[in-house]
Amino acid sequence: MWPVPLRQLRLVTRVRIQRLYIASASTLLREQMHHRASMCFSRALLYLIYLLDPLVKGDYVIAYFHTLTSSPNHPSFAWLREVYNVLPYKYKKNLKAFYIIHPTFWTKMVTWWFTTFMAPAIKQKVHNLTGVEFLYSAMSPDQLEIPAFITEYDMSINGLRYFQPEAPT
Repeated sequence: MWPVPLRQLRLVTRVRIQRLYIASASTLLREQMHHRASMCFSRALLYLIYLLDPLVKGDYVIAYFHTLTSSPNHPSFAWLREVYNVLPYKYKKNLKAFYIIHPTFWTKMVTWWFTTFMAPAIKQKVHNLTGVEFLYSAMSPDQLEIPAFITEYDMSINGLRYFQPEAPT
């Protein structure tokens, strides 16, 4: 097994050379997770690095929508550990918050376990939010492009009055 810094360099170099031609990260992750038996998460990791590398030079926030994600689409502990170990220090240092919107009990449990025993340095940065409205207290709605199915799900579990945007003042 290669030392972590060399593996980081190889992955970042591979990202820059490969130039993944994928429409969105969610499409790639869904494809990878759906075909777990025959495909590995390495392409998803490469795409993650490709997307984040320009952003992590300064402070950044990640909003992960776990909305309607089924159990076959959950990444394994091994993959989470691999991602955490491979990502360079600047990714962890400059991460200001990681919001998980619509977490399941399993997601909350995995997150707690992972941040307690595998990645305690980011434990205070990970937040489970039961609805999109709670995310708006941390970031402006103008910064987000939330797909319709997420807002529909949010309204179905939290009620219609819950998800009413504030009137401009």
